[in-house]
Amino acid sequence: MAQKKKLPKPKFGELGLNNWLKDPTLFRTDFPRIDNLDLREHYHDHFLRMKQRKDFKKIVEALRVYLQECIPAPRLTEHEWWCVTSMPSTNKNTRISAVNIHWMEIFVLGFFKDNPDEIWGFINVDGDTLSNIYATETDLWKKHPYIDIKYPNYERSAGTAHVNTVHLRVDGIEDVLSMLKDSAILDAARSLNYEVMSLERTVYGRYHCYDLADLLL
Repeated sequence: MAQKKKLPKPKFGELGLNNWLKDPTLFRTDFPRIDNLDLREHYHDHFLRMKQRKDFKKIVEALRVYLQECIPAPRLTEHEWWCVTSMPSTNKNTRISAVNIHWMEIFVLGFFKDNPDEIWGFINVDGDTLSNIYATETDLWKKHPYIDIKYPNYERSAGTAHVNTVHLRVDGIEDVLSMLKDSAILDAARSLNYEVMSLERTVYGRYHCYDLADLLL
């Protein structure tokens, strides 16, 4: 019997997400998830290490808000188009979790090596969209006095040179959550994520932590 040919995977433009930017509440829960038992088992110990942190609930809260607000149809695009990690080995083992799309880290939480209880976090956003509300850095600092603003150049390696990427970093989980309550920052994150996701699937899907994703979706 001849083997059935595998159907080609849909491209991003074929997922029906054209209206997502207009209404991010669309497509949040309408799709069944596809599990990967090998990956789930592989990163289970990483998840358990992360779960031992005293601030675990706050970390999950921040990640959940980010995924639900800023990732197009997170259940539909999970693993293939975005991924989330638990206690990855990057940055000298000082990262708690990273959300990735295509080649880009878009939301990362970590801790200080000399003070593991203290969290830092950054969000990459579309600078043009952000400037619709915060025309200058001073305007942004008035709302978020402790935010660190940078203009990374790695977007060229990610294929997103056409996007004006801005890197926003704060120290402390409460300031991370404050960023995630700012509608202008969320809008700018959505704009960047949609552009980056439309380029190609994530190359980091093999690091996806399903145990953590269970709590976020």
